[in-house]
Amino acid sequence: MRFTTSISELSVNELRAVARGLIPCEVTDCDFLQTLADHHCFILNSWVVRAQPCGSLARVVKLSYDLRGNLDKVRILLGVAREFGRAKHRGFGFGSRFST
Repeated sequence: MRFTTSISELSVNELRAVARGLIPCEVTDCDFLQTLADHHCFILNSWVVRAQPCGSLARVVKLSYDLRGNLDKVRILLGVAREFGRAKHRGFGFGSRFST
């Protein structure tokens, strides 16, 4: 399974295009939180964390903010996707369902 968002099933490459301003797309709070939840992630203490199958928590990516002080939702989602890819290459693993 590839990493997708709840925002019209955007792929990582399409999410990068949104971050560059090439594709107009507004990431709503609901879409952002649903995408994190779909990948067993949530926000805790300025981090996105993932609930591991064994019950522990793993830090995934630190939260980032835009110039107005709001969460930079696109950058955070890209960071989550990047960390899932790194974990897979290291054999650390968030599980096989997370691939980019």
